[in-house]
Amino acid sequence: MRPFFAQNGHIVTGVDISPEAITRAQDRYAPYGNLKFIKADIFNLPKAWTHSFDLIFEHTCYCAINPADRRQLVKIWTQLLSPRGQIMGIFFTMEKRAGPPFGGTEWELRKRLQNKFSFLFWGRWQASLPRRQGRELFVLAQKKD
Repeated sequence: MRPFFAQNGHIVTGVDISPEAITRAQDRYAPYGNLKFIKADIFNLPKAWTHSFDLIFEHTCYCAINPADRRQLVKIWTQLLSPRGQIMGIFFTMEKRAGPPFGGTEWELRKRLQNKFSFLFWGRWQASLPRRQGRELFVLAQKKD
């Protein structure tokens, strides 16, 4: 996978709680100077980041979060995004009560996002790995004013 946004001149910040994930990303994408990685807990990000991002790309954070905490995650996304910022995500849709990864449904995701975001695209991800085919949902949504 290539760092599409960084390659096209955007400043990209990757956040993960796993030190191993950060190290792997830094090693893999070191040539891109406008790409930085930060080890952090999504629920404890710097206040200075409020309204600092035009786009959040979500992949496997939502499913790693206990469903009881997902409302807070959506709140964090809206705080981080600039006015009319967008969330782009590939979300697992599967029945699985224990985790991580935790399961979730399209209905649940739509209910969690609909008050804060306008949906620009909603459909099945066509480029899934074979073992995930049909279980990933691609969503592009814009933060409401």
